[in-house]
Amino acid sequence: MKKLVCVMVFLVSLQLNAEAMLLPIGETYTGKTASQANDTPFGAGSGFSFGPLGGPVGNQYVVKKANQFTIDKPSIVQYLSVNARLVPWMNTYDIALSKYIGQRLAEGVTPEEIGLEIPSFNGPAQSISVNFALVKGSKPYHDSTTLYLPTANVLSNASYTFFTADSKHVKEYQDLVIPFAPFETELDRHAEYWIVATDPFSGISMGYSTKLFGQVNTPEPATGVLLLGGLAGLVFQRRKKS
Repeated sequence: MKKLVCVMVFLVSLQLNAEAMLLPIGETYTGKTASQANDTPFGAGSGFSFGPLGGPVGNQYVVKKANQFTIDKPSIVQYLSVNARLVPWMNTYDIALSKYIGQRLAEGVTPEEIGLEIPSFNGPAQSISVNFALVKGSKPYHDSTTLYLPTANVLSNASYTFFTADSKHVKEYQDLVIPFAPFETELDRHAEYWIVATDPFSGISMGYSTKLFGQVNTPEPATGVLLLGGLAGLVFQRRKKS
């Protein structure tokens, strides 16, 4: 009887105190965003809109994008999940097409024949290398000419190089999982954090959204109550027999 009670007490404590398996952190994006433009006459913050968590990063307008979030429970972040939509830079396609036409002409192909080949010419794959930084506690601010992104207190980074299939077609990434470095980063409840996406400049337009994954302290109350109830019943039955 004592052994059974000890086992049940152990199970209760394990259930109530153990960290859950790899789970979505459950971050809440506040709607606060900041963006920084490439060196263009459009100025900081110019560019397209891909939704509340959207980029783009990496096109000729925006090279940095920051999105603020908070969490409801203390968590340890390990992975970043990314959905992304890549639109190739048409300038790359035009350059590749021009080279292709020149090469075919040099091979003796007639302009008419080249004209028939052009619709099936897709150009080379394009790439965009993005670093996603997890930043704590910095708020962006701006004056009349410049918008500064959160840069202090970078906790971890998740970097990935995205590729298009060619220079002509949009490429979609769904639920891409990227590990953070360092691998485990503790997040505090109700603190302010930012995901800052940065690309040095590739020409590709990239719209994206992110989710955090890791460990969350989430005991299951229902299971704990059942175990405690069973333990109490055994103790009561033992006392009654005594």
